[in-house]
Amino acid sequence: MHHVRRLLLAGLGGLLTATVPASAQVQQQDVPRDLFTQELRQGGNAVTFCYNPEGMMAEFEQDLARAIADVLLIEGKLFALEASVLPQPPLDHRLPLQVAQIYVALAQDCDAIMGFSLSPSNPAFVLVTRPYMETPTIAVTIDPELAGLADIGKDGVVATRGLSLADNALINYVAAHPDEKWTRSSYRTNRDLIEAALGGQVDLALVWEPALYVATDGDPSLFGLRVLPELPFPVRPLLTGIGTRAENTYLNQLLGEAIDELAADGTIAALMQRHLLMPPGGS
Repeated sequence: MHHVRRLLLAGLGGLLTATVPASAQVQQQDVPRDLFTQELRQGGNAVTFCYNPEGMMAEFEQDLARAIADVLLIEGKLFALEASVLPQPPLDHRLPLQVAQIYVALAQDCDAIMGFSLSPSNPAFVLVTRPYMETPTIAVTIDPELAGLADIGKDGVVATRGLSLADNALINYVAAHPDEKWTRSSYRTNRDLIEAALGGQVDLALVWEPALYVATDGDPSLFGLRVLPELPFPVRPLLTGIGTRAENTYLNQLLGEAIDELAADGTIAALMQRHLLMPPGGS
């Protein structure tokens, strides 16, 4: 398979220099012309993987990018994205980049951007690979007796991070169950949410799993937190992949194939465990 990839990658350099598609031109008018070069660099068989150096998954993303480059027999270059004007939420998956910044990064510095959530709100000029992470929301409590929503009294609190998948699911659940007496609450960041759970300010917290394990050094029980065996209602998992320029379908496909290979041989799971993004031994 590797010798086939060598032949396929012979044309990769040319494809990496493709121009931005017409569908993205609407974004171009928002970007000052002096922010990006007119001609994209000639990279040959090298691929530049950009990552957010301030994000909690920065080290994992760099290790994964190196593993992908090894699978594809290419030179993988790492590029730390510049700090954004947007704040970096602690213990969060979101890229703190404005649309114009993403456009400039893909036009000038990046062939691929790590850490892109699969979302319908992504810019039209970005194509996201198949996910390399599918991470769930989990329910945690400091109460040793709490088994679920039925055990929460009228003064109880169920909390999430605001605007998260869990928050949307909780809002829908409350709307469908007006007889529930406990209170819904949301916190600005995952760190705030986990600290509220640790301090007992909330009875039940619905937390993005990687954030919980990073915050507790891989073992929530050391901090008195107990992970419930199931959620009180379903929450869609967060899907995370690699963003490329929308017209660069060839590179996107190659990256996806490498992700499949690294998932199948256990490399991605091992990297996630090494960087405390999942429970020891898997979910």
